[in-house]
Amino acid sequence: MTTAPAISHFQFINGSETFAVFDPQFVTVDGPSVAEPFAGQQTFSRTNCGAAAGAAASWASAGSLPAGTTPGTGPLSTGQNRICITEFADATSTAFEYVEIFVE
Repeated sequence: MTTAPAISHFQFINGSETFAVFDPQFVTVDGPSVAEPFAGQQTFSRTNCGAAAGAAASWASAGSLPAGTTPGTGPLSTGQNRICITEFADATSTAFEYVEIFVE
């Protein structure tokens, strides 16, 4: 049995990361996402949870300023009762970095 490593704190988002969601058996539920650019400073919002997480067309990007983020809005539900990564943000202040997970 493979287990995920324990993480005692949220990791900083600073470029090149991808994100994925795993079930308790460490089977991929969603992801990996597209990668944050190497230089970071971008927010990515999922356009549709039914589209592939790794496809660039599944994401819209904006700057990292709070005005470019939309936490809590999520894409429209596909009605498929799934969990998906809907947004992630890299900002100049780590207080504004996050990964959003949507349960539709």
